[in-house]
Amino acid sequence: MQMGIEEFTSLDIIRALFALIFVVISLISGLKILQKYFEHKNKSFISVGLTWIFISTPWWPLPITLITVLLFNYALEPLVYLYLMTAFIPLALIFWIISFTNLIYPTYKKQIIFPYLVICVFYFIIYHILLFINIEYISVYKGHFQYQHSIFIYIFLVFTLFSAMITGFLFALKSTKSEDPRIQWKGRFLFLAILFFIIGVFLDTFSFGSVIMQTTARFILIFSAIEYYMGFFLPKKIENWLIKDTKS
Repeated sequence: MQMGIEEFTSLDIIRALFALIFVVISLISGLKILQKYFEHKNKSFISVGLTWIFISTPWWPLPITLITVLLFNYALEPLVYLYLMTAFIPLALIFWIISFTNLIYPTYKKQIIFPYLVICVFYFIIYHILLFINIEYISVYKGHFQYQHSIFIYIFLVFTLFSAMITGFLFALKSTKSEDPRIQWKGRFLFLAILFFIIGVFLDTFSFGSVIMQTTARFILIFSAIEYYMGFFLPKKIENWLIKDTKS
């Protein structure tokens, strides 16, 4: 739909730019992790990489809209905007659970993955039924790129957050117990990434239209993406400094 840049407030632009930074870092991290599969032929890199790509999709619509408005005076249609924001959450969750079980509890893989797969498929089916019946059963547009989600979406978001928090902390905790100081530091960065991500998503999800809270949430999410990147691609200079600092 046609739209001019004047439709954006200053806070909308800041919010969009913060979201863009988070999305770019997330995509770089996800793609680099996927690239590791071709180097090591370990399928866990596929699920971990896809997790971080899909987990960033709720923040794609606003920066994409800002870019298309600047270039073409055209904004994403509300249905496309909403779909990007809410449809791919179960994919992020199931890819993360696959990653978690492969790396932490491979012997209980089927027992853990199957319930999550059932829940995510159920969400995906009900989501599309509700979307087909009436888009407002998913979310209601409140103006200025704000959507009020339905209780159905909120319940699944809370379930996803708790799942990510518990499994993510268990994953990071195992890394911090490694005898290799490099792995220990990666685990600490992953712990911080998960902590910042949970806080950021919680603030963003339950901001209830507060642009300032959403802007703060996106700022926190940027730190989460950086910490996640460090958890998998700890730069050699930082690694040497951290390990040297620990030994001294």
